[in-house]
Amino acid sequence: MRGLRAFAVAGVVAAGLAGAALAGPARGADPESEPVADMHAFASPDAESAAQRAVRGAERRFDGVDAAARDLIQRHDRDCAAPALTAAVADLQSIERDAGRYITLAETAPNRSDRVAAMDVLDELDAFVLDGYLRAAEALEMTRCAARAEGLYETVIKTYTGRSYAHWRARAAARLAAIRAGRLLSAP
Repeated sequence: MRGLRAFAVAGVVAAGLAGAALAGPARGADPESEPVADMHAFASPDAESAAQRAVRGAERRFDGVDAAARDLIQRHDRDCAAPALTAAVADLQSIERDAGRYITLAETAPNRSDRVAAMDVLDELDAFVLDGYLRAAEALEMTRCAARAEGLYETVIKTYTGRSYAHWRARAAARLAAIRAGRLLSAP
């Protein structure tokens, strides 16, 4: 899937179906009842409901990474294995699998509105994954686990190569360069 990510997204974007801007994960007051903002709706209520569930599930997984990262930093833990954070980051892969289904839908849906809606969902899912990887890498960096942080930054840079991911790649590249220059982030 990693090799297909840039190709598939670039193909959909080239076809003129770019979704909403990738501003980061959406946050609502009540994520269980509110639709995700700035997303086009699917023609089918079932498809719309599935998309909302996918985005809310991605948000919960991101929140798991964020909680594990905060916990690692607050405990001043120097255990670079960081089992809770490792498990939370591994859980991001389920979001990537969901995103793969929306790539397919964006390329194959019979009507344009569903293709556009699929791109919006894809944008949201990818934002949660990328923000999750970067949040985990920053926590690892703050706990002086530079090698693990480097691995996550490199994953972002090498996997998400499309233009719509430039912001995240730039953040990852800047942190990677800083680590290699010996300038690690500090815990608050």
